[in-house]
Amino acid sequence: MSLLLSSIKTTELKSEELALLVRRVRNLVRDSYDQINQNADTLCALYKRIMQLARQEKEWYLYFNAIYEFLYINTRKDDYREIVKYAEIYYRDSALYMDRELPNYPGTDMRLTNILIYNLIFKAYLEFYQIDDTKMEAFMRQYELAVQKYGRQYNFYNDELDLALLYRDVNRAKNAAHHFLEQEKEIKSCYVCAHVNYLNYLLLTDQERQAEELMLDLIHKNIPLKHQWCYQYCEIAEPANLYSRVLTACIKYGKMEAFRYFYEKYWQKLPRESKGEQGGSVSVMPRLFYAYAGFFDRLEGDLRAVEESVENEKNYTTVDNVVCAVGWWLYFLLLDKSGVHEVTIRIPGLEADGDGKVSSLEISAYMEKKADEYGGKFSQARAKFDYHFLKESYRKCLLEER
Repeated sequence: MSLLLSSIKTTELKSEELALLVRRVRNLVRDSYDQINQNADTLCALYKRIMQLARQEKEWYLYFNAIYEFLYINTRKDDYREIVKYAEIYYRDSALYMDRELPNYPGTDMRLTNILIYNLIFKAYLEFYQIDDTKMEAFMRQYELAVQKYGRQYNFYNDELDLALLYRDVNRAKNAAHHFLEQEKEIKSCYVCAHVNYLNYLLLTDQERQAEELMLDLIHKNIPLKHQWCYQYCEIAEPANLYSRVLTACIKYGKMEAFRYFYEKYWQKLPRESKGEQGGSVSVMPRLFYAYAGFFDRLEGDLRAVEESVENEKNYTTVDNVVCAVGWWLYFLLLDKSGVHEVTIRIPGLEADGDGKVSSLEISAYMEKKADEYGGKFSQARAKFDYHFLKESYRKCLLEER
């Protein structure tokens, strides 16, 4: 990870206020993801001022860098609506100024900034029902033209593969995977993160042995030497996180036998303390895997996570809300099945009894209703997204007898 705004030479900025703002950003970060997370709101406020002033001062290299890093911080905040909003600002100003100003910034990464911005916009568009098929496909055409113009085609094909995986579109996924492998040697970003979609593709297309080999290569750092640096920073490379992603992919694609194979061979044998809870709405998945094994020894923490997921659902993507709600639907069915028929929890719309207790089955039904609502919205916006298949696959993998 590079320090935010690390390529900006403050001594060359005409505005002292801009130079001061850049230095304030750097002081808040100190080359640390934790610092970014802790100071995200303050950083976003600073970036908004930087963008406003850089545009006014015609400091275009700083301006487009600031857009990219502002969008990046918002991905870490799960504030995708802010990304969708600023995407429109980027489209406008890129069309007006990017190609005109590129010759004025030789020897910089200003061309690449375009592709990094498209990648972040893609992540916001991918899973929101407000982005329908027409807008999504128009964006992908625009994205493809951008990589043809500015480079980094592997970014586009990796994202194209991500979209195909969301729809379980095997033909589209095969085409994207083929082109991704052609561009694989050009990867400049984190090697592990860049291969997660390809790992999922192997699972979608029933190449479980190859998927297992790739998963183990990524865990055991059996990757090209020039990419070893990514293990200093990558949040996905931990075994528990990769296992969790593989298991989740197996469920999403309806691969019940593969799910049980990876669960029993890898997840089940991990020490409990190493099975880290992932942040955001997807934190339901590790908890659901514990529930699948009949472990509810951290029930109080799980209940607080449910309350938090309901409280913060407006900050999550539509698909994250689908996965989250489906996961909790099954979690509480499994909890009831284990003999815990009621819990103390506060969720809007669910009434507790005189002792403050709510039925586990009531909570499960509440979550199922949420999942159906979000799943219906997304299916309506994206014709190839099959919510009913997804829901049934979760049920079969996690509820049917082994």
